[in-house]
Amino acid sequence: MRGIIFLLALTLVGSQRTKKEHYSSEKSSQPNFSERQTYVYNYEGVVLTGLPENGLNRAGVKITAKVQISALAQTNYLMMIKDPQIQELNGIAPTVPLTTTSKLSQRLAADLTRPVRFEYVNGRVGKIDAPETLPENILNIHRGILNLLQITIKKTQNVYELQEAGIEGICHTRYILQEVKKTNHIVVTKSKDLSNCQDRAMQQIGVAYAQPCISCQQRGKNLRGTVAITQVLKPTKSSGALITEANSRELHQFTPLHELDGTVILEGRQDLTLNEIKAEAVPVPQVKFLPRGSLKYVTDRDILQRPIQLLKYDNLEAQIVNILRYLAQYNQQEVRIDAPDKFLQLIQLLRLASFETLAKTWRRFSNAMDRQDTEEYRCRRWLLEALPAVGTADSLRLLKRKIQSSEIKTIEAAQALILAMQQLKADRQSVPIAKELLSIEQIKQSPILRKIVLLGYGSVVNRFCAERQSCPEEVLQPLHDLLADAGSRLHEREIVLGLKAVGNAGQSTSIKRIQKFLPGFGSAALSLPLKVQADAVASLRNIARRDPRKVQDITIEIFMNRNNHPEVRMIACVVLFSTKPSLALVTAVADSLLKETSLQVASFTYSHMKAISRSSLPALNSVAAACNVAVKLLSPKLDQLGVRYSKVFRADIFRYNLMSGAAAKVLLINSAGSAIPTSILAKVRGHALGSSVDLAEVGLRADGLQEALLRNRVTLTGRPNIEKIQRILKMLSGWKSLPDEVPLASAHFKLFGQEIAFIEFRKDDIQQVTQTLGTSVQNQIKRSIEQLQRGIKAHPSKALLAAEVRRIVPTGLGLPMELSLISSAVAVAKINVQAQTSSSSASSPITRISQLLSSTIQISTTINPSLAIVTKAVMGINAPFMQAGVELLARVSVNQPININARINVKEQNLKIESKPSTEERRIILLNSQVFVVSRNIEDLSSAKMTPILPSSNEVSITQQEFRTQHSSSEDYHQTIPRLSPESISQETSSSEEQRRIPSASTYHTCAITTKLGLEVCLDARMKNSVFIKNCLLYRLIGQHAVNVTIKPVHRESEIEKIVLEIQTGSKAVSKRIRLTDQEDQQSGRIQEGAFMKRTESKTKDTSLKSSSSSSSRRSYHFSSDRRSSRRSRDGMRGVSPDDQGLGRTTSELQSSSSSSSSSSSSSSSSSSSSSRMQTSTQLSSSRQISSSRRISDDRRRS
Repeated sequence: MRGIIFLLALTLVGSQRTKKEHYSSEKSSQPNFSERQTYVYNYEGVVLTGLPENGLNRAGVKITAKVQISALAQTNYLMMIKDPQIQELNGIAPTVPLTTTSKLSQRLAADLTRPVRFEYVNGRVGKIDAPETLPENILNIHRGILNLLQITIKKTQNVYELQEAGIEGICHTRYILQEVKKTNHIVVTKSKDLSNCQDRAMQQIGVAYAQPCISCQQRGKNLRGTVAITQVLKPTKSSGALITEANSRELHQFTPLHELDGTVILEGRQDLTLNEIKAEAVPVPQVKFLPRGSLKYVTDRDILQRPIQLLKYDNLEAQIVNILRYLAQYNQQEVRIDAPDKFLQLIQLLRLASFETLAKTWRRFSNAMDRQDTEEYRCRRWLLEALPAVGTADSLRLLKRKIQSSEIKTIEAAQALILAMQQLKADRQSVPIAKELLSIEQIKQSPILRKIVLLGYGSVVNRFCAERQSCPEEVLQPLHDLLADAGSRLHEREIVLGLKAVGNAGQSTSIKRIQKFLPGFGSAALSLPLKVQADAVASLRNIARRDPRKVQDITIEIFMNRNNHPEVRMIACVVLFSTKPSLALVTAVADSLLKETSLQVASFTYSHMKAISRSSLPALNSVAAACNVAVKLLSPKLDQLGVRYSKVFRADIFRYNLMSGAAAKVLLINSAGSAIPTSILAKVRGHALGSSVDLAEVGLRADGLQEALLRNRVTLTGRPNIEKIQRILKMLSGWKSLPDEVPLASAHFKLFGQEIAFIEFRKDDIQQVTQTLGTSVQNQIKRSIEQLQRGIKAHPSKALLAAEVRRIVPTGLGLPMELSLISSAVAVAKINVQAQTSSSSASSPITRISQLLSSTIQISTTINPSLAIVTKAVMGINAPFMQAGVELLARVSVNQPININARINVKEQNLKIESKPSTEERRIILLNSQVFVVSRNIEDLSSAKMTPILPSSNEVSITQQEFRTQHSSSEDYHQTIPRLSPESISQETSSSEEQRRIPSASTYHTCAITTKLGLEVCLDARMKNSVFIKNCLLYRLIGQHAVNVTIKPVHRESEIEKIVLEIQTGSKAVSKRIRLTDQEDQQSGRIQEGAFMKRTESKTKDTSLKSSSSSSSRRSYHFSSDRRSSRRSRDGMRGVSPDDQGLGRTTSELQSSSSSSSSSSSSSSSSSSSSSRMQTSTQLSSSRQISSSRRISDDRRRS
């Protein structure tokens, strides 16, 4: 017994000792810092951006410093950065030496050296405190260093996975622990998949309306990121374990195409090495620390203030005014190539300006609203163009106040508000201002502005709630109140407007409000017109993206209910399939069609499913498979329905090597007993970069107009004059008997799934138009004619921020990596129009439409349109103080003057258009594209580097070989490109022969000559791409590309004076032909036969034979005076050949500068469907030369 007790005692003591050793061992393995010591680390961080292959130019940043860590309390520590240095790299790494940016280093050192307090418990970084004035982008660099100290150790496992917090967010992390017994160290390796994160630190702009395509990303991701961190721990007696070394390797790769066909990469490297341990603690600084979050990267509050271009801001107001005056002064006649860049600079400056600065800038030019010929007016116009693209709360507030004070005209306000509401950055500062626009009296009194603001506010709500689980009720309240008030009053127009605004918002909390207007869900729907019910169902489309299950339940119930109108059921079918229903739900729809009583519904649904079953889009794979099964069930019964039933036509294409595609869909909704569609909808959808978005949608609806046309069928014959217009109006005489709630026609337009505008024509609209017809219209016609006779000179211009898409993710260094696509376009036109009429005299001015239609109108028009577009695609570091990365810069310039003289005689039904041919060589289209590696810093912008990504060669830049687009661009490139020497090339980069290959430029030249117009169009292309590295599409795009399209006159013996297009219609077409033929006979009778005895005339005859035989319309040229036209064969003039027959054939007349008169031939045609005839006449000469030559040959034989 005593032995047993002794053994139990030993066992108990041993177990307690084991537990104590295990506890102490577990505690000793957790990294911590001693409270009585200071640790000094050497830190180095590098980021490089470029192509993954060696031997190519890259751009990067390097940060070096000393990091000092000491304890403040039990779990709180102090980190201070000493001697920070910022260096730039631009060239081929590692052969190009780094450039120290002393000015930037001094500027950032003032903030980098400020202390930061952090919580550190068992290897995990907790809360971070810092001074309130420390900028967030500097604190993120501190977070990048602390991220190397973040570690989670499980003593019982050597390999494990978990979700760990870091600077990137909470991401999936895999740990591997290894113990090195020789050195008594523990090596911890952890890797993260940055594409698999619960809470990713990321900020996006411009993609709120895009839908991610999960199935597309399964085939290939456009953006991937990963990071691997190695930490070396040394056990210590005082603190458990100490991190003596930490290394990080990071990689981000991006491609707009498939990732297997080449990518652009960003590489990051961090090294933190323990240098020394000091026995004394650092004195606590007298600084007030405030909570600044955790280890997770904190993005800027306003992403719009992130620089598009790196600019210094000395005096914002003066800089804004200077750019406005530059745009107003140098872009009147034609747009300059740098105008889009200046417009982007203007937008960036306005985003940084406060409301007071914006208001002061506006007051400078506000008094020039009616002085259109002044520079101040043009500056005011450019400012109005830029304010909508600014997208800040202050810019919208300025527009609101100027509308309230009537400083902006209604048409100007409409243009500005359409863009401003769509480009506004929806946040807590801007949404209340957009909400205030709904209550402005000036907007309430204008139906156009009120409609724009309500639809735009719905879009603002959509973007504001896009990344939120639920949308705040106070944000949706104005739209819900509008819908409830309109429903209580059964005001149809207000209900439609409210439904469209709520549909733009696309929030699931609005479903209950919409259900009141859905058939079968609300009692009010029974008393509403068909169009309102259809709009209520269509408003669920955007909501289906957030709550597809709820929308499926509603739409399937509407579709299955055969008591509902067929059109409502068909729209419910469209919404249902947009939710990507399951196979079971698609089968239920197919089963219901087997018992369907409405052939319109059956035909529409069947064609819709059949079109989806043929889709090749990855996003529709599951739905296409389900529809394929359903089509097989329905094919025997519904495959034979004709085109008079409602149909869906769909076409799509997707290319996996491009990871992009497009889809187009047309919906035709018919009603029973009519072959005319009551509704037509066309939509285009794009797929790219792992997402899809509705690009544009146009819908037309004409149920009331259809009914009016069917009631009164009138045959339209005769001439297009007042009588014919009255006959057309007679067809619509039945509109007065239509119900008030039935609109005659309606149309809507959507952009990116958001309804931008819609219009309805009702009985009261026609009545208003009818009442205004009278003296007001006549006076307007009189004023317009008088203004045309005096001449109209205009210099319209339009600037647009065409695209701004940004995605910002943090790097391990704490610097932001940005992927962005920014495009700006500026269009300018110089217009000069002058008109004269045959009866324009002081005694009998034209005041009525009948006088105008009986007069001959001569219009001279000179138009010089020009367009400039700049597009930038960037991947790399983009911080407020520096930029380093890869940049694609593309420019497009278009300029083509147009001179046209037109003579219109409505009474004679004659139109004659004359234009002078080109007399000099002119470049009409220029396209330049090049990929650079860029390095810029805010303290030394003059030394910014833009080096072509491909290695330099001794060749001149391809854009400089034959046509020059930018002065001294090639010289700048060669100055910034470093020259490699054999001594500086490392073994790693020089060992491969492939890395030393230099790309060679290739050229392409082709021309097309149009002898009929005396014009030659040439296309020149130059390219130097990176196909020598890898033969894929992305590498074909990377490099230098230049395309030049020019037009120049064709040098001939006989010059062309002008180009004439004459159209003669009506009953005088035949008489016109006879008259032209008689004139031809008289001219050919005076031709001297001796002029055709020359040998050169035979060559001209052969050329004319070839040109006349190649064209069925028999067009040729009038030659110079020593080559007069010969007599045409009378046999050919008397009859009309079958080739000359055709309705509405247009012709061109080419007249010689030395010919005093021109001959013409014409072709007549008749239409079997009506009694009207159309005749077109062409002035010719080649056929007469052929006939005259034949006659001369007969005379020779007779002699």
